[in-house]
Amino acid sequence: MTWGRERHARSRTLPPTLAAALAADAWVTIEPLQHTLWLGRLLAAALLRSRGKARWHLPCLHDGLKAIPRERRRPRDAAARLAVQLEAITAAAAAGGKDHDRWLMTKNLLTRKLAGGRATSKLPALVDYVLTRPIVSAGMIAVEPRITSRAAHDLVAELGLHEATGRKVQGLGDSLDAPFRARTRLPGHLEQ
Repeated sequence: MTWGRERHARSRTLPPTLAAALAADAWVTIEPLQHTLWLGRLLAAALLRSRGKARWHLPCLHDGLKAIPRERRRPRDAAARLAVQLEAITAAAAAGGKDHDRWLMTKNLLTRKLAGGRATSKLPALVDYVLTRPIVSAGMIAVEPRITSRAAHDLVAELGLHEATGRKVQGLGDSLDAPFRARTRLPGHLEQ
């Protein structure tokens, strides 16, 4: 463990991205805890955040690593491993940018649906609530603006949100607590 602390202390003078790549590679190489390679990527993301590369979130470096073909992920020499880690960080940043753009477009589409609504409508609060959480249920939605579960379900249907399974909400279905996510149908050329 002292070797890891020394390496961390030496990495303070390096650029944040290089330090994070070295930290992720060191975790994989040393493997202090068996079967926890994900923890090394999480620590590297925390290092990026602590050094100011990501202010409000932990970058999902695992998504970047998934973008690299499996046979290239574990080269034997250190320079190639470092290059793979840097490529994974770049791919994670690109994926994060695409996700951000997708969420921004979803927010814009949902706010367009609000145009011409009543001033006392709970829909703007619902849009903000749904977009700040990955998955919500009608019960969770009911708690935030202090409305009934049935009213929350009606608001969800009015916005056109989809169940986490991808089905469009129709009627009450089996449960009022079915999980929803903010996803709208995009024009064919914009869908992924």
